Amino acid sequence: MVAYYELGMVRERTGNRGGRAQPYDVYQAKDGWVVIAAVGTVYTRVCQVLGLDPAEERWRTANLNPDEPEGIEFDAIPRGWVEERTVEDVVEVMNAAQVACCPILNAEQMAQDPHYQMRGVHTEWEDLQLGRKVKGIGIVPRFSETPGKIWRGSAPLGHDNESVYKHFLGLESLELAQLREKGII
Repeated sequence: MVAYYELGMVRERTGNRGGRAQPYDVYQAKDGWVVIAAVGTVYTRVCQVLGLDPAEERWRTANLNPDEPEGIEFDAIPRGWVEERTVEDVVEVMNAAQVACCPILNAEQMAQDPHYQMRGVHTEWEDLQLGRKVKGIGIVPRFSETPGKIWRGSAPLGHDNESVYKHFLGLESLELAQLREKGII
């Protein structure tokens, strides 16, 4: 939106790719997918990992011009590099170079991930329609002093009608009973 308001630019869809700098995208490895996000000075470290000279004019141009020929050429290099490696290898090498990189996890991997477990990302709540506990993703982000809480899952249609009618409309129990008898509510 800043690009629109400041420059009048209307960006078209680009998938997962970042807008004005690269690499900032999703890449396919031998055994899965990773996200690499290298903006600013981190770009230099990516170039070094890939064996490129970050001072070379075409790679300097490629960094902030992903749609120019140099940017398109550069984009192919990390894609090829990542394709030749496993997710674990890519993450290890990029993180060792202080480049933001992480695997894209599927549901099973997220459920078993120690980081997710330690952060309490997954939680359980009572689902009134199912009549049992359901497990899923809790409130994200979680703050230490106000972590948020799912206090109930989905409720059947009309579940809160009485409290809404009483609190917001000021109706009394007798009035509600009469409206029910007439089939209005």
